[in-house]
Amino acid sequence: MVNVENCEGLFKNVLDNNPQHIFIVAAGNKNTKITSNWQYMPCATQSANNLCVGSSNSANSRSGFSNYGTDYVHVMAPGSSIAAPYYKSKTDYAYLSGTR
Repeated sequence: MVNVENCEGLFKNVLDNNPQHIFIVAAGNKNTKITSNWQYMPCATQSANNLCVGSSNSANSRSGFSNYGTDYVHVMAPGSSIAAPYYKSKTDYAYLSGTR
């Protein structure tokens, strides 16, 4: 069993030991600035092969719920009101938001 207190170190080890790979991680959905003080958050782990993605809206601005931080969030991708297949039927769609 992995101790959650060691998760940040484990993720950093995975990044450092696999420089040939790019790890893409979501910024999160709490409208909070990411800082180096965030423990256990993949976006707070500084590494050349760690790409943190935030959410943008239809105006090409940060979604109001997306976490942010210029030193940690590298790119933004559409994440507000995205039409997606919905589980209730084969033809239903729902407009969903987030960077899960």
